Amino acid sequence: MALPTNFKRPAIPYVPVQVLANYDRYAALQGKPPTASQLDGDCNALMDYINQLAAAINETAAGIFPGADDPTNANKLPTTDGEGNVSWTQVTSTHLADQAVQTRHLSNSAVTREKIQVNAIGTNQVDNSAVTGAKIAEETIESRHLAANAVGNEELANNAVTTAKMADQAVTTAKLASQAVTTDKLPNNVITSDKIAANAVTGVKVADQSLPPSKIQSGTAPVQSVLTVTSLGNSAFAALPVMGKILQIQSTVLRTQSSVNGATTFTEFSTPLSVTLTTRAANSTILVFVSANLVGGYRANSHLNYPQTVYYALYKNGALWPAASGTRGTNQISGLGQVRSETYTHVTNISALASETLPTSNTRVTYSLRAYHASGAEYYVMLNSQLPDDGSGNYSGIASISSLYAIEIGG
Repeated sequence: MALPTNFKRPAIPYVPVQVLANYDRYAALQGKPPTASQLDGDCNALMDYINQLAAAINETAAGIFPGADDPTNANKLPTTDGEGNVSWTQVTSTHLADQAVQTRHLSNSAVTREKIQVNAIGTNQVDNSAVTGAKIAEETIESRHLAANAVGNEELANNAVTTAKMADQAVTTAKLASQAVTTDKLPNNVITSDKIAANAVTGVKVADQSLPPSKIQSGTAPVQSVLTVTSLGNSAFAALPVMGKILQIQSTVLRTQSSVNGATTFTEFSTPLSVTLTTRAANSTILVFVSANLVGGYRANSHLNYPQTVYYALYKNGALWPAASGTRGTNQISGLGQVRSETYTHVTNISALASETLPTSNTRVTYSLRAYHASGAEYYVMLNSQLPDDGSGNYSGIASISSLYAIEIGG
């Protein structure tokens, strides 16, 4: 606390007199009283001295305190204990009042890294735009430090987003550019039926000869059906005709002349054209085919005006087939003997095809060709020949070929 510099002048005399340096000032007057001017002057001077002393005390520097010249008290301040005792002490944080050190008390660059407490700098202490890229340590900014939508296109370097940076299923349809998925981006066998739109696979998308039978849906089509098309572009399955394979072929071939004269019934003449087979499968089909050079004729010099008609019929197991014996069967073929001159008879080639289905296997059957004449006149029946008549009864033949085939066809 500063001393006052406006003391009131006290009353005199002072007791004891020894307290004043000039206690005998007025004694020198030798009993004469001091004048009023002297007294006032002395009192005024005294008060001025006191005031000067108070001012000097108020301006007293620390160096005048005892111990100021002691080296151990360097950088210390004198403190009191409130009871008039002064001591030198080091100034610590306990001697500073809260909020005592303000900005104006700090010199430039005084607050170093060691002076800043951990976690002492909060958001309010960081100026806007103060944290630059150079102030951020490598790999310190995590996802949680980024605000929503904070990283835009401009913040991403070219080719910066790698596969490892993308979450599973992060690339949605909206993220794909038109025609971005090329053939190279699709692994083999990744396109399933569910990925193909209806009617998406057109004809030009299907390679030639690439569809096996298993890829064609037959629906309720019968077994052994074929896929057919119409002129309108429609398609449908149609049943195959009855088909099979050849199980066996039995045949006979006649290359020589065979004849009979004067026959009265057709049963009297049996040709050598005959084949026998045993069926190898049930319900197989038998095709019987005959091709023969046959002639039915007459003696030109005896029946000049009556050409003879001769019938040739197929037989099965000795019976007319398929008509009743003794009649003209539906598969019979006629040959008309015709006069070419008085000494020659015309030759006719005939052929026939017949079929039947035999219900069981191991069935033995014989097919043959037989001939007969319609009337009871003099006639002859021949195979593979024309007959010249030289008047001597010598009927030499000119050989040809006749044949009979029995073919078994089974499923």
